[in-house]
Amino acid sequence: MSVKANFRLLRDLIMVYPIRGKQQTDTGIIITSVDPTTPIEGYVIAVGPDVKGIEHGDIVVFIKSEHREIKYEKDTFLVIQQKDILCKIKDS
Repeated sequence: MSVKANFRLLRDLIMVYPIRGKQQTDTGIIITSVDPTTPIEGYVIAVGPDVKGIEHGDIVVFIKSEHREIKYEKDTFLVIQQKDILCKIKDS
């Protein structure tokens, strides 16, 4: 990930960099698409001013179908609303 821009989001929007899951099975079958209702994880890149309890650097779990995709340079980011986050993963 090569984020060089300073993203400033509005309202309760959160920009995440998705953590890509395994794209190939143990037997070598390539997975071409994932069910859009499957929860995925992402690193929080930026948060809007109305977001509470989530900050830059957090890892969150959300439903991928509830997002907007933004391509910037070579990276693809997802913008979601705070209500679409299922949970935040804490480091132990």
